[in-house]
Amino acid sequence: MTLAASRDGYGAALLDLAEDERVVVLEADLGKSTKSCLFRAEYPNRTFSMGIAEQNMMLVAAGMASTGKIPFASTFAIFSERGFEQVRNGIARPNLKVHLCGSHGGIHTGTDGSSAQSIEDLAIYRTLPNMTVMHPCDDLSTKSLTKALVNHENPSYTRTARNKTKRIYTEEQAKLLEIGKFSIIREGKDVAILACGVMVAEALDAAENLSKEGI
Repeated sequence: MTLAASRDGYGAALLDLAEDERVVVLEADLGKSTKSCLFRAEYPNRTFSMGIAEQNMMLVAAGMASTGKIPFASTFAIFSERGFEQVRNGIARPNLKVHLCGSHGGIHTGTDGSSAQSIEDLAIYRTLPNMTVMHPCDDLSTKSLTKALVNHENPSYTRTARNKTKRIYTEEQAKLLEIGKFSIIREGKDVAILACGVMVAEALDAAENLSKEGI
């Protein structure tokens, strides 16, 4: 059983996208945590450290997108909420192609304490016009879906996690994933279990336990 963190898939995807010179990366002092540091190490001239100024990062990314760049901007999910108004009015409403990544989302990162646990991020970004919201379940699906964003014509928000979880997909399966479409991981006839992100592994465990009871 392979364990991996979805944030690692985000960092790997940025490196793969580097051949497209339109791709630029923005950070808010958390590149090591979001894994955008991998891109920064190889392409420092296309990486911009905005400091602890998330609102500014959102609008700088919007400005870059308006000139034809494809910005990938990341921070902790909870800190991305500081820039919500800028995302709403500067990115989502004008439908600028900015791709945001919020790492350490949900309560999965329990040791960081409740103040760092963003449980609202998926909900609030879903209220915005034109915004695509994704919460991949492992590193390979994160890598594949992040790479697909370069050809996605709308802004997006992706939640990733720090903690390692079971790898759900093979590399071949991950490459078949499409933005906005669900995938069936296990077939059944009695119960439908829908899950995203780190809960997919838990859902598969639940399905296995139910199957032992004939469900």
